[in-house]
Amino acid sequence: MPTEIVTQRSTRDEGVFEDQFGRPYLVCWEKKTGDPTGQIDRAHFRELDAKGKVVRETPWDDPLNTPQKYYTVPKNRYGQKEQGHLFCDLAQFAKDQREAMREWTNFLWANAEIEYPSQKPVPSEMERDPLLLRRTGPKPWPSADVILIAARGVEDKIARQLLGLDPLGAEARLMLGAPDSQDIVGTYVEQRAEEPPVKWTEFVSWAIRTGKAKNLVECSALRDELKATKSA
Repeated sequence: MPTEIVTQRSTRDEGVFEDQFGRPYLVCWEKKTGDPTGQIDRAHFRELDAKGKVVRETPWDDPLNTPQKYYTVPKNRYGQKEQGHLFCDLAQFAKDQREAMREWTNFLWANAEIEYPSQKPVPSEMERDPLLLRRTGPKPWPSADVILIAARGVEDKIARQLLGLDPLGAEARLMLGAPDSQDIVGTYVEQRAEEPPVKWTEFVSWAIRTGKAKNLVECSALRDELKATKSA
């Protein structure tokens, strides 16, 4: 009887697994152990019609860039690997990021004491200092707090965005430290709209447009009031 030749093809298989949030991944696993081998890649969401035919495939992105080490194949109550399922351990991810942040902060303060021994460290300034950042390295990202918000799951609006299930909104982008340029422009325009113009004709237009005055007399009184407040 001929001896069966064992090859990688005969000992491994591949397919689409879903994590606890319903996100699909392309996984290659060892048949003997049920454990993933190699890279775990994001697969496309699939929409099927009534006959089971694929009508649409939608790619997705992971805003948190979750490292692969936090993905495992869960076991059922009998200790058997649940093929087709992945567990994304965001709690451990957050714990590790919190520890990384603690170590990074200690290293940053140590560098600040070396570089500026005669100055009192100001945390907000230290984190923007080019020299200290070059010596300390990049700040751990994403933050543990953001990861824990994502761990709330699919029932939470912001969590869905951080998990890549819905498009990122302005609040989620700010949490990730990547605000959209339009959000910045919008905030700038909104702030500028609240500032009274210096030129008289522009001031009159601004006061009437914003409802702060109804005529030139009220505009003049408003301008004097604002000047007095600014002087004080």
